[in-house]
Amino acid sequence: MELPDDAEPEFTMPAENDLPGHPFEPVVIPTDLGDVVLPPTLTLEEAYRTTVFFVEQYLSLEDSPSIDFSLFYQYMLSDPAASEDFTDAVRRMKSWDTTL
Repeated sequence: MELPDDAEPEFTMPAENDLPGHPFEPVVIPTDLGDVVLPPTLTLEEAYRTTVFFVEQYLSLEDSPSIDFSLFYQYMLSDPAASEDFTDAVRRMKSWDTTL
């Protein structure tokens, strides 16, 4: 079923097996990503997953990662409200007045 142009996309948090493992497991970040073409836009799910990957990358690279980032990572993976909070943050960004 196709949504009208003004309809908001439905966002649900990706399934747990779609997200990266525990932040303290070593993560091998591919080094050959330079050839990956970046799209001009991301879906909400892709943006959410990107945020998870970004935090995971920080946690795996730091010798003493911030406990705050560890807790944020756990929140993003386990709290059902995380997807709604993320969607609200996207709404906030889209309504941001850049002239301020």
